[in-house]
Amino acid sequence: MEYKQASSSVPKDCWETVSAFANTDGGVIVLGITETKKNSEFIVSGVKNGNQLKIDF
Repeated sequence: MEYKQASSSVPKDCWETVSAFANTDGGVIVLGITETKKNSEFIVSGVKNGNQLKIDF
């Protein structure tokens, strides 16, 4: 499972994750989640236009 911050577009590093998942047993990418550096916590940051993000992905 991989979490990515994606407020307005698909993150560029997302494609590395897609490739890694394709070369293993798969996985799940969750967009709109931010990991804090301080406590390694995950915060729901959301996306601005979910429908467009799905189309772009």
